[in-house]
Amino acid sequence: MDISLDFETLGLHQHACPLQIGLAYFNPETGEIIAAYKNNFEVSDALINYQCVIYPETLEWRKDKKSPEIYKVAQIDAILREVSGFMNRWKFERMWAKNPTFDVSILERLYLISNQNTPPSLPWRYNQIRDYNQLLETVRLLGCETGKPDVAHYPLADAIRQAKEISHMLNFIKDFKASGDDRLIRTEQTVQRGGI
Repeated sequence: MDISLDFETLGLHQHACPLQIGLAYFNPETGEIIAAYKNNFEVSDALINYQCVIYPETLEWRKDKKSPEIYKVAQIDAILREVSGFMNRWKFERMWAKNPTFDVSILERLYLISNQNTPPSLPWRYNQIRDYNQLLETVRLLGCETGKPDVAHYPLADAIRQAKEISHMLNFIKDFKASGDDRLIRTEQTVQRGGI
């Protein structure tokens, strides 16, 4: 079982003010969503207590977008406790993010500040983190039809969509390997040499 993570923020850097988080716990073989978590961050808490930043270019971009749905607002400490509880309850092998250097870095930074800058006890291990975009690029090289992602900019909807797409791509690789086509071996060799 795996987890898919997605954030909606007011910027494109790890210090960006988080608006929402979405997590989907799913079966990577079937794409079945087993459990989900979503929450809204209290912006004033993020700005004052977590030194988060609102980027003007993101506000400009957002003004023409549909506003994120508001279901409840919570302080960051409370959200982190809930995220830890969710991840500890649902044992998972891998945590996927569309861009781990963004989504995972934001979450890690919030845990660090919440823990008063001492190394936090994270509910995941470093070797569980996986990159959705890298998987997407690899399967496209192998001829997988993936279509253009429909990004809703609602973290839970995006995390669920990513989970279903991850399942599709992992099954494509499994079937591809079973076919005996040696392009996968050549692609793996290219990745190891740093070609991708």
